[in-house]
Amino acid sequence: MAQNDEAKHALQKIREILEVSITELADLSGISVSSIRRIESGDTTFKINEATAESLTAALGVRMFEAFSGMELSHLGRPPHTGKKLDNGDITHLETTCPHCRLITSNQLPNCVQCERPLGLPTD
Repeated sequence: MAQNDEAKHALQKIREILEVSITELADLSGISVSSIRRIESGDTTFKINEATAESLTAALGVRMFEAFSGMELSHLGRPPHTGKKLDNGDITHLETTCPHCRLITSNQLPNCVQCERPLGLPTD
């Protein structure tokens, strides 16, 4: 049964837009498939560690706020054991400014995460 787009977690929406499977995201981020599934399912038993969120969003080339709300995140708890150095480097080449609401967002996505309008030229 297909999940309603509005019910999907932002991480899942971004992953699907970029055509990245859960397994590929797990390999790229060093976060387990089961952890990614738990996050995407909306399980709120535990907040998501900021380092986990950073690993996932860095692997997708998007900013953390595009995939996670501040209410979902915590600096507490154990960070992920990825075995990878967490280094986003210079990601400015992956950014664009939405011409509609002026939010700085990922140029890897077709629509702005705030106003949900296309990231092309403004029409108004």
